[in-house]
Amino acid sequence: MGDAALGIVERGRRDVRDLVGRQSWPSNGPVPLRVTWRHPAHRATDGKEVVA
Repeated sequence: MGDAALGIVERGRRDVRDLVGRQSWPSNGPVPLRVTWRHPAHRATDGKEVVA
């Protein structure tokens, strides 16, 4: 995920099974992202902490 002022603000991983299950129609919203790093100046919008 990126931000114009901060650059890269989050890094993480997605489970391929979540992508395959949704194929070309993400009707249930965005595919879950397990955040492994977050820029110190970036505040999470999901209210969750970083998972190592």
